[in-house]
Amino acid sequence: MDLRIAIRGYARQPAFTIVVLFTLALGIGATTAMFSLVNAVLLRPLPYDRPDRLVHVYETQPNDIAGRSAASYPDFMDWRREHDVFSGLEGYDPTNVTVADANGAEMLQGARVTSGFFTTLGVTPVRGRAFEADDDIPGGTREVVLSHKFWMRRFDGNPAIVGKTIRIDGVPHEVRGVLPPAFRFIPVGEAEVWLPLGRDPEARAQRFNHFVNAVGRLRDGVAIPQARQRLSAVMRALGSEYATTNGGRDVIIVPLREVIDGPVERPLLVLFGAIGIVLLIVCANVANLVLARTVERGREFAIRSAIGASRWRLVRQLLTENLVLALTGASIGAILALVAVDEVAMSIPDRMTRQMPTIRDASVDM
Repeated sequence: MDLRIAIRGYARQPAFTIVVLFTLALGIGATTAMFSLVNAVLLRPLPYDRPDRLVHVYETQPNDIAGRSAASYPDFMDWRREHDVFSGLEGYDPTNVTVADANGAEMLQGARVTSGFFTTLGVTPVRGRAFEADDDIPGGTREVVLSHKFWMRRFDGNPAIVGKTIRIDGVPHEVRGVLPPAFRFIPVGEAEVWLPLGRDPEARAQRFNHFVNAVGRLRDGVAIPQARQRLSAVMRALGSEYATTNGGRDVIIVPLREVIDGPVERPLLVLFGAIGIVLLIVCANVANLVLARTVERGREFAIRSAIGASRWRLVRQLLTENLVLALTGASIGAILALVAVDEVAMSIPDRMTRQMPTIRDASVDM
C-alpha cells in the first residue's frame, strides 16, 4: 500500500522525480566510480606473497638532490650477506631490448633481475621455471623468462615455448619460463622479457656504476629500522674501505607499497576528497528538494490525519517514499559507475598506467 502510494505520487510529479533521481545517480555514480579507482590503485594488497614484508632499499649520499639512488652491484652483494635480516634480497634493472625471431624484430620493455627475484616475490612461472643461482654467474647459456602477455601475443601461447631460442639484442637466448598472466612488477612497468642481471663481469666489479634497484623480503620479526641499522653498518664499513666510491653513503629502506603508490597517492586522494564534497552537496540539494515537497504536502497530511491516519502511519509513508527514491537513485548510480569505471580505466594514457597499471583492473564490487 505504502509503495503504491509512493510510486503514484512520484508519477504525478515527474519533474521533481527526474531531478532528484538524476542528482542522486550522478553523485552516487561519481563517488562509487572514484572509490573503485582508488581501491584498485591504493587499497588492494599488492599482488605478491605477503606484500607487507616487501621493502625497497636505496643508497643515499651527501648533497644528492635526488635523495636516493640505485646501488652498485658490489654494494648490493654486500647487502645480500645480511641473511638474518632478509629472507631474500634481489636486484632489478629496467631496460629496453630488441627481440628477433622468425616473426621479425621489435623493441620491447624488459628488465634484468637476479636469480631469486621471482621467488622473493612469491611468483611461480606457469610454464618452465624461473632463474637459478647459476644464472647470476657470467658465462653459460643465456636465458630469458617471458611475460604471459608477450608469450600469447608473439608466440600464440605455444605450449612448447620452453627451450626455444630467440635473439635478444642480437644474442641467442633460451626461453626458461613464462610468468603468470596477472604478474606485474610495477616499478618496471609492463616488462615483457626478463633477463639475468649478473651476466656482465665488468658491471659486477664496478662500485661507481649504480644500476641495481634492490627489493627485499624482511624476515619475520624484523622491522625496517632494524634492517636499516644493519645495512647502514655495512655502508660505513664500505665507506672506510672504498672511500672514493662509498664515502658518506648510507641506505634508505621503505615499504614496497610506498614506492609503488607514492607518486599517485596524493593526487588520487585529493580527487577522491573532491568527489566526496560533491556527494555532500548532492545530499544537501536532494534533502532541500524533499523537504520542500514535504512542506507543500502539509494540507494532504492534515486531511489524512483528520480521517484517521495515525502519526506513525504518515511517518511510515514518508519513510517508504524516501526509501524508494534513494534505492532507485542508488541503482541508477551503480549502473553509471559500472560504465564510468570501465571507460575511465581504458581511456587513461599508457604513459600513466606504467605508474599505476592496476587501475586497469578497477571494478565496482556489487
